[in-house]
Amino acid sequence: MLPITNTKIETLEPKWARFVGYSLLFDNPGDSLCQTGGFERIHCEVDSSSELVLYRELSRATSKLGKGESNELGLCLLLSNSYHVTFFDCGNQANAEGAHPVVKSALTGFIEGLPESWTEEHELVLPAARCALALSASPGLFFRYSGLRNWGNQVIVAVLEPSDEATSTILEGMVEGRANLSNYYQTELGFGTGPKYTPHVSLGYFANEDGGEKASAELDAWDDALRERTEGLQIRFNSIGTYAFTDMVTFFRKSCMP
Repeated sequence: MLPITNTKIETLEPKWARFVGYSLLFDNPGDSLCQTGGFERIHCEVDSSSELVLYRELSRATSKLGKGESNELGLCLLLSNSYHVTFFDCGNQANAEGAHPVVKSALTGFIEGLPESWTEEHELVLPAARCALALSASPGLFFRYSGLRNWGNQVIVAVLEPSDEATSTILEGMVEGRANLSNYYQTELGFGTGPKYTPHVSLGYFANEDGGEKASAELDAWDDALRERTEGLQIRFNSIGTYAFTDMVTFFRKSCMP
């Protein structure tokens, strides 16, 4: 049995460990949400939606990873119906410890109470939600597959890049707005991600860093497979939403925006 040190994984089946927080995500196009317990949850119909074909092919290209010999690496693939592109990570159980004392208790109580606490309008969420509304793009952003990355021997991600000049220009302005949001969260609240931004789809997490390190030898071959399956494909995003999560495959959209 491979040791599991990644806090986002409970078992190699995989069963995902409870990991809570909230983020800004690009709203997936097409049939991408379902109702669960009174919440809108991400559930991408990748096999039937023509707007999610890039997700579908990313999933098919990686479907054999985490099985057979690859399973010795402890790679746990994410469900394709949970695929998403994060725009900004706000508060979560990994960064809550660094929150300023004046807000730490409020942040911890809020995220530990998810998803039930997601029905509340919380002062620590509003700045991100307002930013999401202000930066939501029209007529839309188009992304294509750029390359496979192994980040920190913890997760493999499909990096995305703008597929046209218009998207590149719009994204540049959005990243500037994102940097301002990052500065606010880090300076005023003591948590939140940094200003650097790389659009990506997380595909799977390693149970431990040793498996991630061993996977480096396979990365080029995996990248070739993804490039072949995704050539000429793109995905369009029209807006950004505020989402809570309770593990790495369960994301709930905030339905009311400020």
